[in-house]
Amino acid sequence: MIRDIREKIDLIDDELVKLISRRIELVEEVAGYKMANNLDVKDTDRELEIKRRLLGLIENKDHQEEILALMEAVFDLSRKRQRGRINAEAVIGYQGTKGSFSEEMAIDYFGESMDKKAYETFEEVFHALANKEITYGVLPIENSSTGAVKEIYDLLNRYSFFIVGEHYLKVNQHLIGLENAKVDSIKEVYSHPQGIEQCEHFLSYYPGWKKVSYLNTAMSVALVKKTQDPTIAAIASERAAKIHGLHIIKDTINDNKLNTTRFIVIKGEMEEDASFDKISLMFTTAHTSGALYNILAVLAKNNINMMKIESRPLKHQPGQYFFFVDIEGKLGNENVKRALRDINDHKRYFRVLGHYKKKEGFSS
Repeated sequence: MIRDIREKIDLIDDELVKLISRRIELVEEVAGYKMANNLDVKDTDRELEIKRRLLGLIENKDHQEEILALMEAVFDLSRKRQRGRINAEAVIGYQGTKGSFSEEMAIDYFGESMDKKAYETFEEVFHALANKEITYGVLPIENSSTGAVKEIYDLLNRYSFFIVGEHYLKVNQHLIGLENAKVDSIKEVYSHPQGIEQCEHFLSYYPGWKKVSYLNTAMSVALVKKTQDPTIAAIASERAAKIHGLHIIKDTINDNKLNTTRFIVIKGEMEEDASFDKISLMFTTAHTSGALYNILAVLAKNNINMMKIESRPLKHQPGQYFFFVDIEGKLGNENVKRALRDINDHKRYFRVLGHYKKKEGFSS
């Protein structure tokens, strides 16, 4: 008896494999069309249309919950397949040059084979995304030693892009110079302001050195190579030193030996995936007593964990601020929906800045 039933199940499974394989092939074609026409991967109207049609086909209503759950899994896999196809032809933009920590992060997150474009400034990355020169932008937003990269928060406020991913990169800074350079011969040190700040304790032993802020750590190494001056050094990564054929005069000079930078990945449209469990919000409040408290109380009331809050001044409204908040949760969860509705009632300006997969970050 059981053997006969299992044989029938096997026949159905055989058909399912063929049908799913054919569906994947068609999904690939859809991905090609969406890529050519610059359409979002997630098509909510289309998914609702499919669900309504399938509900009408279900003869036994006791099976409805399982069939809809199966279709949700199919939709999720379909989106992942489309995203993979589109990402295979994606271009990643980052600030800096070859050998920068941003390039290293882009390789860690997207892989070595992805096309990458370097830009001189953070805002140029945003411009490139706005002009569709790139598919994603990779940007440092926070360091475990020096805190927030404030310019990134200001740019996120000015441009209507979304955070679709995050990544943490262990950052070791080295003193880099020409082959014949020695610590005692150094007179000037170049690096990105964050690179200099992350090494303040080491640099305090050399008060006579001139500290020069530069566009990027790796660009600082390129500058040292170009000058061929043994009295000039850079603070940057080991990889940057190898790329430019320079010498590490002193290794691991960062004050915090667990020095880590959090990077974000931005895109022109939001992505959706069942695994996403972190949400970034941006809002301003009324300039009244308790306005910020009322918003944060909404999160506590709905049992939502706030992971981070950052504030930046509103440049044309002295004394007022816009706030960035990271929370744990999924946009589809009822408590999150409730909280976002309530926050929307308390704010002056509010938008969801991103929904993405939380990564384990700063060590202690």
